[in-house]
Amino acid sequence: MSDPTRRSMREYLGIGALVTLPVLCCAAPALLAAGALGALGSWLVNPWLIGTAVLGPHLIRHPTSDLPDPTATSGALT
Repeated sequence: MSDPTRRSMREYLGIGALVTLPVLCCAAPALLAAGALGALGSWLVNPWLIGTAVLGPHLIRHPTSDLPDPTATSGALT
């Protein structure tokens, strides 16, 4: 006869599933988010990106004077 104190393989699989479920549902997304934040942080410390952020608005606000002003009127009535 079987011993009632001995656990079956099905019970062990159920316990393993109950332990694995929170790891997959909680820890895995947290690890993915931490990796994404780490990658974003390393990208944000890039000196090229910082230089572009500092100089980019300055270059956009000050166009060259060689180009004609598109808002200027020619003075001729049409």
